[in-house]
Amino acid sequence: MKHLMPSTLCLLLLTGCLHSYVNVASDPPGARVFFNHEDKGKTPAKIEFLWYGKQKIQLFKEGYQRKDEIVDVKCPPHLYFPLDLFFTAMPFKFEDNHHFTYTLTPNVPEPQEAPKAVQETPQQ
Repeated sequence: MKHLMPSTLCLLLLTGCLHSYVNVASDPPGARVFFNHEDKGKTPAKIEFLWYGKQKIQLFKEGYQRKDEIVDVKCPPHLYFPLDLFFTAMPFKFEDNHHFTYTLTPNVPEPQEAPKAVQETPQQ
């Protein structure tokens, strides 16, 4: 029983985890989201990621202009050494959420040339 207690305590300490998410919303909703060139569904989308830093977000919706953005997802201060050792070892689940909202611009139809007037030839 004495040996079971330290191993159980170690298992509890190792159960902590951190989940990092990018939340992408659009106006209007329902735009197709690509995160670092991977299709992640439609907005609003909650996308889990592993690495902080520059990320590419692309939005596509029929009838709207494509949106391309490079965003800098910053690491929270509690994930820098040595605090990261404590936060990842705690027996709690941590979520780090980053929110990005985009307004899509409707496609503007290209102006069509007005029909040229037919010139009448004067009759004599």
